[in-house]
Amino acid sequence: KVDDLMGEVDRLAKDRGIEDLEALAALAESFAARVPPVIEDDAATIPARIVSLFEFIQVRDKSSKVRVFTPTIESPGYDCGHSVVEVCTSDSPFLLDSITNEIERHDVKVTGVVHPVLGVERAADGRLMAIRHARHSMTRESVEHYQLGIVLDETAAEQVAAGVTRVLADVRVAVADFHQMRAKLDRMIELTRIGGSAYSQEEVDEGVSLLEWLDDDNFVFLGYREYRLIGEGDDRAVQVVPDTGLGILRDDSRSTVHHPVPLRDLAPDRATRYIEGDLVVVTKTNRRSPIHRTAKMDYVGVRIMGPDGQTAGEARMVGLFTSKAYMQPASETPMLRRKLHDIRRHDVPLREDPAEQSHRLLPSATSRLGCSGGRHEGGIEKVHVEADVDIIRQRGEHSIHPSITFQLFAVHHCKPQAVDELALLAVDGPDPHADRLNPIDHPTHNAGMAPHGSVEAVTQIGMGVKLEN
Repeated sequence: KVDDLMGEVDRLAKDRGIEDLEALAALAESFAARVPPVIEDDAATIPARIVSLFEFIQVRDKSSKVRVFTPTIESPGYDCGHSVVEVCTSDSPFLLDSITNEIERHDVKVTGVVHPVLGVERAADGRLMAIRHARHSMTRESVEHYQLGIVLDETAAEQVAAGVTRVLADVRVAVADFHQMRAKLDRMIELTRIGGSAYSQEEVDEGVSLLEWLDDDNFVFLGYREYRLIGEGDDRAVQVVPDTGLGILRDDSRSTVHHPVPLRDLAPDRATRYIEGDLVVVTKTNRRSPIHRTAKMDYVGVRIMGPDGQTAGEARMVGLFTSKAYMQPASETPMLRRKLHDIRRHDVPLREDPAEQSHRLLPSATSRLGCSGGRHEGGIEKVHVEADVDIIRQRGEHSIHPSITFQLFAVHHCKPQAVDELALLAVDGPDPHADRLNPIDHPTHNAGMAPHGSVEAVTQIGMGVKLEN
């Protein structure tokens, strides 16, 4: 079969006037080794796919190349009955999942992917000179061929192409700025320690521990930026600190506070968060990650304190908690362990019936749960937590469903007399409004939808609820 494939590839190449048969053979070998079943079942189209892809990668400058088309016999020489997306770009992490996520964001299913990584040599003008084994080359390119589940019309094809191009640009800057973003953790740690002039040593220590924990393969760094407060009184405003952006936050012009925005023009709760609150905040943005996973991005902010002990700005990191972070028990995660201690210390049953006091299981459940979201309601934050059936025990005649959802109610900045507001009770299901969140430049303490089995529910309990003595 391999000989038949190569023979047909050579025949097509000669018909099209392709001279570099050695480079074509290298691509064909790498492509054929990675063909998924859905394309293998359409074996007659494989030689033409290879030759068409080879023509596509003939010239590439430093930017990425993307094309979205529906193949026909006339052009490029095969008809698979589906649209195709092809990409040629410098090899880097996050490409395959990021591009697949972007394509499927357009309600288009990817049914098959061929993804050879090639060692390449190009002339100064971008012309392809040679293809080698990736392991033996200093320059590697990712060549990707996605078969879609439908035929796209012209408008849809243009939208998919634009989306993939945008995602490739985001991947490029996030990967390019990775080391600089990691280095910014040192600045965030320094800022946290400076905050000791206005915050307790316990809060400072937990904040520093969290930032150090992020650097232990617990966070995918996607963007960093700093913000400052300027002006006085009613004229006080928030603005991006120019040239501090890294990764997907590199472009200051994309920020809603690229130019100064008076705090009086913001919603009261947003304005308040810029001038007061926790020293270190972990929450969610409403913007879904364009890289790696489509989840809403995780946000870590450190309050910048001025010499007068007042808030002067914020250092902000956005990204995604890794699977390693999700698997770590909340009782061992910096800041969460402290907040869990606070919740346990203040926990008061909502009902007097012992059979209904399932909230007592919070300490054991919070290490193994998934979160379905949270929202503000009348000044009280609601967080939903799904727990596995083996976490919950039968109590008297009350048997709890395996997919039970708890609601945690806690008043922000609650006073000692309001501690009895904190309780857990069994409810039927997730909040239908849980996905309503604020933009990245105005983060909220709420949580978005999270995958089952993650510790994001604990994150929101730990970071989204502030308990004060």
